[in-house]
Formats: sequence, C-alpha cells, structure tokens
Amino acid sequence: MGEEEQEFSLSEEQISEIRDAFNMYDREKKGEISTSILGTVMKNLGHNLKPDQLAECIEAVDGDGSGTVDFDEFLALMAKKTKEAEDERELREVFRVFDKNSRGVIDVADLKLIFKALDPDMAEDEVDQIISEVDEDGSGTVDFEGISYTEKIDWLFRFDMLNIH
Repeated sequence: MGEEEQEFSLSEEQISEIRDAFNMYDREKKGEISTSILGTVMKNLGHNLKPDQLAECIEAVDGDGSGTVDFDEFLALMAKKTKEAEDERELREVFRVFDKNSRGVIDVADLKLIFKALDPDMAEDEVDQIISEVDEDGSGTVDFEGISYTEKIDWLFRFDMLNIH
C-alpha cells in the first residue's frame, strides 16, 4: 500500500478498563481466565462477537489448547479488536458520506466514480472487478454489511488518502 500504517495503541484508561474486566473474571487470582468465558468478558467491554469470530479469537490466544488466556494475551487481543472496532466506526462514517440518500447503500455507479476519483489511473476492468466483488447479488448497490473486513480496511486506506471524514 505504500504508506506505513500508523501504529495503534490503547490508552492507559482503556488498559485499566481491560485489566479491571480481566481481574473480575480471574476469581482465583492466577493471572488467567478460561477461554470458555472469553466471549462474556469481551462483551462486557463492548465487543459482541459472533460464534465464529469468538472461536477465531480463542484459537488466536490459546494456541497451546490449555483452555486459558493470560492478561498479556488478552490485552493483545483486546487491542486488536478495539482497533478493528475503531476502523469500522470510521469506515461507517465514510460510508455515510457516500450514501447520498441515507438508504444504507451506495449505488454502484457512484462507487465507480469514487474509485476513479481515488485513482484516476485505475483501469476500468479493475474498477469493475472491485464492484463485482462487493455487489455479489448484482443489485446495483453496495451495503456496508456486504463488504468484507479486508475490503473495508482497503477502502478506509483509500478514503484516508483523500482526507474524507
């Protein structure tokens, strides 16, 4: 992508909140919590995950299959999920800018204009390829939920280049 991505870090207040939530569930004060309650702890911190997302998180922090996660692993997971949530909020705002009629969708014709404005040298077939990936049902519109996380991050990077917020 060319430009270096700005490193994300949690604030001291966020770390304190995460530590308090972790400690509340570390009842035996062993410095670890069971992966079986990971979803509950994350939900209490504002991260409502779908079952497949939770399973992915458990796999990421419990590589040895011990069934527990220590605070450092939990903190790293929460930093990642917090960054994802902030990226998503920012992209939702950008999406609203282009959702001209406040319908929750962007017309494909408008999206083509957006991508051409972002990169005037982008080939028409490349634009069409991107459009076909996000307009899978051929409806002529793209809704926010229909865009994958990877595509959202790519779009956010492109929109940031235009200073759209």
